[in-house]
Amino acid sequence: MSSDIQALVQTRRDLGILMSQLELLEQSLYKTGEEHFDAVVDSRITNDIAEMIKRDLSVEKGQEINTRREYLRELKKTLLSIKQIRVTLAINPTRKLIEKIHNKITRFCGYTVILDIKVDPSLLAGITIAYEGKYLDYTFMKKWREFIKQKLEKISLEMLEVKR
Repeated sequence: MSSDIQALVQTRRDLGILMSQLELLEQSLYKTGEEHFDAVVDSRITNDIAEMIKRDLSVEKGQEINTRREYLRELKKTLLSIKQIRVTLAINPTRKLIEKIHNKITRFCGYTVILDIKVDPSLLAGITIAYEGKYLDYTFMKKWREFIKQKLEKISLEMLEVKR
């Protein structure tokens, strides 16, 4: 699989879009006219994905259907095997923020991952990351709770000292 296609699939949403396009291409293998594989690649698949598929597959008129079908199946299989990491943010992230988070997590893990992004405004700010039973919490709410807990403990100690 082209590493370029992997780079385009940063989120679970991206994966869904690409999988539906690959399904459309697989269905077009045995059709003619405007529904033929080459026509679908050129007209109904997003440009960046179409360019990479053409490059990976060297799409040429009359190329064997089995080669194309096998390529599409292997691509789908590979995409579905990429590990997903749940990321929860307080806001809907921009594409730039998604890319930044994806790059950092991919670099940290050492392999490509797909972000399953959830939004929870109650976090106020920050990020939580859940993967394979591990949970990392870098949110404002966590810091706020820790701050309040420390202050309450300090007040409790002070009150105990006053009573003595």
